[in-house]
Amino acid sequence: MQYSCNGCTAFSFYMLELNKIYLLDCIEGIRQLDDKSIDCVVTSPPYNKHNQTGENTNMKYDKYSDDISEEEYQAGQIELFNELHRVLKDDGHIFYNHKNRYELGNLISPLYWLSKTDYNIREEIIWNRQLTANTRGWRFWTVDERIYWLQKKSLKQQEIKNTVASMTNIWTISPKNNKESGHPCAYPEEIVRRCLLALDGENLTILDPYIGSGTTAKVAKELGHNYIGFDISENYVKLANEALENCNVEDFLI
Repeated sequence: MQYSCNGCTAFSFYMLELNKIYLLDCIEGIRQLDDKSIDCVVTSPPYNKHNQTGENTNMKYDKYSDDISEEEYQAGQIELFNELHRVLKDDGHIFYNHKNRYELGNLISPLYWLSKTDYNIREEIIWNRQLTANTRGWRFWTVDERIYWLQKKSLKQQEIKNTVASMTNIWTISPKNNKESGHPCAYPEEIVRRCLLALDGENLTILDPYIGSGTTAKVAKELGHNYIGFDISENYVKLANEALENCNVEDFLI
């Protein structure tokens, strides 16, 4: 249940207001949300790209090392999805940006842990970044990432508009400039925009538990939706709020 107070929409029990970014760990934040209060999640977690094999470089996040055991990392992602299942509406959606990684020469797919959650994978979208961080020839250079469209297993799927479906499941979108964004791996706004255009309804509530530089919240606001996000970095919360202040809803064309 939600209610309005002085123009703000708040969740009824824990008093987390919509259209705000919170300095909270993602699990801690999700646990403060009401059951079935979220229409859609659009997010991209840290990839755990620790430099164990010499093939990857450390991602220098603020307040997070991105270097834990793969077992711990996957268990944490499964815990995230279990927590999201409670707060996601029965007809809700999750768009989860991740990538295939390699450790000790072996491919690790996000499908390993997604298959252990209580969701259907409605679609696997290929994000063609056209750029790579590879500098050596261990394998064909990787220029792609994935966006997994997930829904609860009980959901009956609804058809999306042809104008959206015709975007195809391969998205050729240049990555965001990290120096300009102030975040080591901010994804482009067009990724979020396409995800949200696939949804029916107005004034939806969009969650990003890894808000980073605020891309998800910014696009949600521009499209007329509500947003809420969490991050453990005070610097990134500041970045996200600056992004929200700089967007102009009236001039945004769908």
